[in-house]
Amino acid sequence: GTLASHAGWLRPGGVMVHEYQPFHAAHSPVVGRPLRVPWGHVRLDAEDLERLLREHHPDAAATVLRELANHPSRATQSQVRDAVIAAGLVIDAWLPWVSTEDVLRLTPEILAQCRRRFPGLHADDLVGRVIRFTAHRP
Repeated sequence: GTLASHAGWLRPGGVMVHEYQPFHAAHSPVVGRPLRVPWGHVRLDAEDLERLLREHHPDAAATVLRELANHPSRATQSQVRDAVIAAGLVIDAWLPWVSTEDVLRLTPEILAQCRRRFPGLHADDLVGRVIRFTAHRP
């Protein structure tokens, strides 16, 4: 279900603990493994991404391409936070697990390439591998 439907289950004073893997992270839950091009699923256009997958991950290429095309959410962390608030919840803690390795690999050029395809991205969307948050219904 959607965040709004889950939030609707909470009574006043109820607390939600949620965890998700962002689509844009270096180790996207869709790709499931690092690509030879860091953030390739975010940086590369469809044709280049397909070529990369077929060359380096031929056994998984078709599945990954299908899952990327059908992924239900490409929401940024800001969009998720906004959705939580729009559902009438108050965020108590926002706890991204950030990889130091990803922070060191993320260059201004990579960020710019990612933003060409996904203009609303911020660096935290690319380096936060797992996001955990708690929220409550006032």
